[in-house]
Amino acid sequence: MKTRMRRYLMMALGAVVLSLPGCFGTCTGTGTGPGQIPDTGNAHCGEIQCQEGEECLSCGSELSCQPKGTVCCKEGTGAGGSAPVICQPGLMCIHCGPGADGCVEPGSVCCKEGTGAGGSGPVICGAKETCEFQSCVPK
Repeated sequence: MKTRMRRYLMMALGAVVLSLPGCFGTCTGTGTGPGQIPDTGNAHCGEIQCQEGEECLSCGSELSCQPKGTVCCKEGTGAGGSAPVICQPGLMCIHCGPGADGCVEPGSVCCKEGTGAGGSGPVICGAKETCEFQSCVPK
């Protein structure tokens, strides 16, 4: 009796999971999990199928299809809040003080952190510059 009941519960639970829409986890699968669109080789991002050369990027409360190699620099807080900072391929993320998160060329450095809203802005030196006394000079 217990074995039959356990088997029935497992089948019922499996049917419920398979009927759920959308995707599970980080929504980066290729359509092989429960509730996902059949596998086409492209990533799925929530209900959206990413195009060739794109992947699903989670950046705070938002999921979006972005070119492969894109990185989340600063998470967004959603509608009415702050937008995410997303760096496209070929750029890197730099944190240079409160609210001073941005996308820069590889090799760039934070020379002087910004102090936040209403204060001084950050000083970021490019790859062909060096930081001396909180300012950028050519290498």
